[in-house]
Amino acid sequence: MAPELLQDPPQYTSKSDVYALGMVMWEMAAGCTQPYQGHDPDSITQCIRNGYTEDIPEDTPEEYAACIHECWKQEPEKRPAAEDALPDMHDTPQDNDVDVIRIPEEDQHESLRYLMKGVREGSPNAYYQLGLIYLYGKIVSQDDTKAAKYFLTAGELGNEKAQCDLGHMYNEGRGVKQDYAKAMEWYLKASKAGVVGAKYKIGHMYQCGLGVDKDYTKAMEWYVKVSDAGDLDANFSIGYMYHHGLGVKQDFCKAMDWYLKSGGGGSTDAKLNIGYMYYEGIGMEPDYPKSAEWFLKAKESGSIQALYCLGDMYANGLGVEKDLLMAVECYQKACQEDESTNDVGLDDDDKQAQLRAMEWFQKTSADGFLPAYHLLAEAYFNGFVVSKDGSEAEKWACKAVEEAEKWAKTKAGKEFRETGGTNAFESAVECCKKILRDVDRQKRIEE
Repeated sequence: MAPELLQDPPQYTSKSDVYALGMVMWEMAAGCTQPYQGHDPDSITQCIRNGYTEDIPEDTPEEYAACIHECWKQEPEKRPAAEDALPDMHDTPQDNDVDVIRIPEEDQHESLRYLMKGVREGSPNAYYQLGLIYLYGKIVSQDDTKAAKYFLTAGELGNEKAQCDLGHMYNEGRGVKQDYAKAMEWYLKASKAGVVGAKYKIGHMYQCGLGVDKDYTKAMEWYVKVSDAGDLDANFSIGYMYHHGLGVKQDFCKAMDWYLKSGGGGSTDAKLNIGYMYYEGIGMEPDYPKSAEWFLKAKESGSIQALYCLGDMYANGLGVEKDLLMAVECYQKACQEDESTNDVGLDDDDKQAQLRAMEWFQKTSADGFLPAYHLLAEAYFNGFVVSKDGSEAEKWACKAVEEAEKWAKTKAGKEFRETGGTNAFESAVECCKKILRDVDRQKRIEE
């Protein structure tokens, strides 16, 4: 990313693309797909702002290295135009070069000329880099099909990263027809070259029975191979296998040990499962404070399920001080996140959590808990967890507005507004009023 794109606001020009071109050229020269290795995101940003760039390998052709330096100039106006950025390379492919995959003329870009020279010379890394360019839409339009074609050529030429990525493409059906057997074939090739991600995927394929017969023992063997490299997903999967007794004797203590290795390194799923084990007392006595601690960590990592769990804990005062407003906040955020997914990819635990949230809304609404009226109105209006029902949505929205107006006149309501609760309060009321207007409009349309 060019330094001017890190300004506030970002200052994009065509010269920003030239800086990115310099990075692609460096990747080709260094045979590396990830610059600034070993740096965290904050330090990378600082490096770019301060003009620090990667070292260019000594064996890089002098003219090519000079082009990289020109592209990396800190001031955009000092960088060359895209058409002048690369050495002139009008080499024509040899007559017998018929097997080389070429970029269609409409997609060609001046910045790809040097890369295409590598392709004409049969460089596996050049093919792989072109695949990445199409996969991520760098310089050219994003195209999974073309990415898969270049990965295929690079993989057949022995590029282990392309072999692994091609496994992903077949596994996910991106750019190629989904084929688990072919995915396994490419993962196995990449694994022989030591690609950790490929080894993990092989374990996953055996665990789920994708392209091979389901075999928990083999899955465990592959996960263990990868765990030696500190792979967080593999550590989580080993914990999961011990947790559920898949391919190994069920052992909750070992499950927790592996979850902690994975969760301590940042795995969201591991953090969530650690929270569950403490909450349910699996392999130990229940420990609600520790459960809440891990659910909070999972929530910070983006877990929707953790939000539901925290809603339960705040609602019932388990491991945390009872706080109904915090419970509503957790439930509401979780509901909004889940609603945006339209239930796609939600597992049984997610759906059970949704139902628990709805049951809690119903219970607290019976106790006159105002936020529950609002959330029930939204749930029925949007068909979230429950079936869409305009009458029910109207009923709960009316209750919310009526009770809000009464409550606003009470001493507690006035104090709440005076202490900064106005925005959230009015937002909920306005939302319910909008639901009432929309329901009324729908009725008129139907009439």
